[in-house]
Amino acid sequence: MLVVDDCSACREIEFADGERLPAIPYPKYEEINCHDCGVGPGKYHHVGCDMARCPRCGGQLISCECEVI
Repeated sequence: MLVVDDCSACREIEFADGERLPAIPYPKYEEINCHDCGVGPGKYHHVGCDMARCPRCGGQLISCECEVI
């Protein structure tokens, strides 16, 4: 499995309406790294990771309807 430290470019999510919200990190209580992008607990997912959550609606970031840019 790929193991990476963190995605420094993914700490803020920008939406089409101009709003910017802090990204949601991988939960600190997890005991294993993210199965998709490999980040460790408490770290930020990489762009396109299927485990990343939308800070606006709480849904899956890659499939929510919040118009992330």
